[in-house]
Amino acid sequence: MIVVAGVALGLALLLPRGEEPARTPEEAKRLVARVAAGPEEWGAGFAAGDESYELGEEALREDCQIISRADRPGTLVSYRRLVSKAQPVMEGHSEVRVFKDAATARAFVADAEDAVHRCATQRSGAERYGNIREGVTEQLTGFDEVVAEIGASLIDTYGKKTDERYTRVTGLMGDTVLAVQMFGPADMATDNNALTTATIQRMQKRLQAER
Repeated sequence: MIVVAGVALGLALLLPRGEEPARTPEEAKRLVARVAAGPEEWGAGFAAGDESYELGEEALREDCQIISRADRPGTLVSYRRLVSKAQPVMEGHSEVRVFKDAATARAFVADAEDAVHRCATQRSGAERYGNIREGVTEQLTGFDEVVAEIGASLIDTYGKKTDERYTRVTGLMGDTVLAVQMFGPADMATDNNALTTATIQRMQKRLQAER
């Protein structure tokens, strides 16, 4: 899972040696802003939040502690767009990351999948997350690989018990990784899964149209 502002987150085509990336960093930066989901893709009641580049990454240590690190070598651009809803309270984001080649992008998705399988309980500072497991992705199309993570927020950044559920979906398309994540009430977990799936599918179609 990806922790944002105190809130809990196929086929590899290798470039021949010496070949330039498919996009320049400037082209990649314009692409990610066009592909990332805005509030209109999430649905009625969602409002736009902050946008940011050069996100870095979050990694999972052997002791299941979430740590932050810089974007891996080969990252051309990383971008996140936050959204939120007042009633019911929901907070989430979309991400787009463009890499210099498909192999680096695939490694990013492999790390995300490994984290889901390795630690059913994870922590970041005071925050605790549990019942983490892999979700269903068969309904998604157009991706080389997809990983879905579902879980529960147990304790927030202030040490207070919570009762939220989250879904994170990460999809690979060549040299680009798309991801969406949403937190919401426990009694809306099924709706949350459907919402994240529909949103990343819209992003996939938009990225496909850009190619």
